[in-house]
Amino acid sequence: MSSDLPSLLLASLHPASRKQAEQSLGNQDGSVCLSAGVYLKNVTKLRQEEDINPIPAPDKVELRKALVPMLHLSARDDKIIHAQVTESVNLIAELDFPERWPDLIDVSPVFSNPTSSSRSTNNLLLTDGHDHERPWRAHFHSDALFSEINCVLSRFMDPFLQLFRNTAGLLLAPAPSAPAPALVRQMTLLLEIYYDFTCQDLPPAIEDAHEEF
Repeated sequence: MSSDLPSLLLASLHPASRKQAEQSLGNQDGSVCLSAGVYLKNVTKLRQEEDINPIPAPDKVELRKALVPMLHLSARDDKIIHAQVTESVNLIAELDFPERWPDLIDVSPVFSNPTSSSRSTNNLLLTDGHDHERPWRAHFHSDALFSEINCVLSRFMDPFLQLFRNTAGLLLAPAPSAPAPALVRQMTLLLEIYYDFTCQDLPPAIEDAHEEF
């Protein structure tokens, strides 16, 4: 089946054949998918900003459109492949966010609809967000830094608070047994992100909701 991979990948780009192609791609051997993830990461690392044989600009646009949905799907299906896709996202985000990739936060499903995903998927995606935002803690004040922070906060703050309140409500509700480890992990990640958001300045929305934390 792996010999059909190029034609399946091409078919996945067209609306008329996308659904069937994606189903067939999902049946491919896991090692094939992992190899594709590693190749994507290596191409991103070597050719994203190179002067010699760079990724063409139109391909960069399509890649940015596809990467976050890939991140969500791999979080559900395979943690090893997810790690490869995550590294590709982080490599591109370091260069392109927010100027050339302002909707990076918008298309992440854990933020746009924070109660729709499973907790294990939420936790992987929250970890991805924290990995991107944690470097803010060590950076010196600059216009570029605050431009990036404000871009994230403008898109992320409301769903972040919604997910925090939902998670806190579940943890604090009377229950006959201890809370699920995944729920505790979710709250831990949310508090890590809270620190990411407040390490440089106190955003007004968090200041207004400070007692909840």
